[in-house]
Amino acid sequence: MAGYYPEEGDDGIHVGDDMAVTDAALRQLKEEVEMIPSHGQGKQ
Repeated sequence: MAGYYPEEGDDGIHVGDDMAVTDAALRQLKEEVEMIPSHGQGKQ
């Protein structure tokens, strides 16, 4: 995952679109598990 990772320590820093791919995958998984409409397929 993109971001800044210091040489010492375990905490990385993520900014901007660094987490866009993982956020999209998590959203898709939640939609499947919770059986909710996919993003953009809501009420019309």
